[in-house]
Amino acid sequence: MPRSQPYIHRETARRCKVHTEVMKAALVDLRNKGFFCQERALHKSGMLGVGSAIRWDYLREFIQDDEDIELIPLVGAFFKLKDATQVQKGKDNPERYIAGGDGGKTAGYAAVIEQNKHFVITHIEQKDRALNGVRDSVKAFTAKAKSRVPSLTPDDTPALAPPQTLGQHMDATIDSVKSD
Repeated sequence: MPRSQPYIHRETARRCKVHTEVMKAALVDLRNKGFFCQERALHKSGMLGVGSAIRWDYLREFIQDDEDIELIPLVGAFFKLKDATQVQKGKDNPERYIAGGDGGKTAGYAAVIEQNKHFVITHIEQKDRALNGVRDSVKAFTAKAKSRVPSLTPDDTPALAPPQTLGQHMDATIDSVKSD
């Protein structure tokens, strides 16, 4: 079950002094290190006492929009490492440190930049596996539905795009970005 978030409108959070100060603190680490820890941003901004009232989903969106970057969610174990460069050098599995699900385990974010290439590749691979899982689920559901609803015709159900390998998907995505 997703953890409950305090109810606050996006526009209100955007104007909120608390959210603004926390975002500024997060941006300092993001620009200097390529990642930021939520707790550290709260501490540096002097807002540690109101941490449960922060809408991190909004702050993530604000940072992504304002800085024109993408952020990858990280779990707390990453921020407890004595030497985070071990992950960057490939001596530790980056998949261990990427948060998934509803965001309940997210303790910070890494920017999609060159120095975080290990996280970027791993996150793309995770999304690719999820996409393939959804495709398999749709195929299975469609087959069951066709067996139980004999009046379904091929025109009633959409054709599924053929699966691509991660390399094909990345090449197609990169080509589409280059053509824009």
